[in-house]
Amino acid sequence: MLKAVEGITSSESLHWINAFGLIDADDRTTDQIQELFEKRIIATKCYSVESLYYHLDIIRFVANTYAELTGSDSDELFGTATVNIVSYISSHKERLCSRLSEKRVRTEIMSMLPKHTDIIENKDFELKLSLEDYFNQEVAKFDQLIYDKNLNGLIARYPVRETPVLNNIANGLGIDRATYESIVRKLIIDDEAVLKTLRTILGELTALIIKENYAQSSRQLRP
Repeated sequence: MLKAVEGITSSESLHWINAFGLIDADDRTTDQIQELFEKRIIATKCYSVESLYYHLDIIRFVANTYAELTGSDSDELFGTATVNIVSYISSHKERLCSRLSEKRVRTEIMSMLPKHTDIIENKDFELKLSLEDYFNQEVAKFDQLIYDKNLNGLIARYPVRETPVLNNIANGLGIDRATYESIVRKLIIDDEAVLKTLRTILGELTALIIKENYAQSSRQLRP
């Protein structure tokens, strides 16, 4: 992704293409996210880009579409698809929190590794982390999202694709996951409201594209 976008943007004088990237935040630091942004790559706040398919607003659009095709009640479909999200995710609480904690610990360790200058100066290197603290902090965040019934927050923050949650959402609509995601992709093409919703969810990327397209248009109009 990074190399592809960089390759296109570094040769802009040879074409009219504006390239942008969208990747998982992957617990990157603020500086890393800003560095990617400057290269026209947005790191989403989601654990995985895939979770965008399962934003509640998108589930609602799919429920409405499927209801029109089958004559079902869209509210009932939406309710069936989403009613058990909290219980499905809660049953995997320990593993999901440990996965997020693992990423934080790895990021922390990488940021603390000695540099070549430290080695030259023969500095001592010690590293001690309380894994329990990392885990407990993540559990507290998980519990708060559960308490707030923040379904979008839960789906976005945790690797729910490693659980039955996404399959169960699709099954609640009466379809399988592959069909669900196919419907979402088709709606993005055909339904302006769905496209607008995703643009809002991906606010940073949308703003960046508008800004860069405007800048390119301005350059083209110069004599």
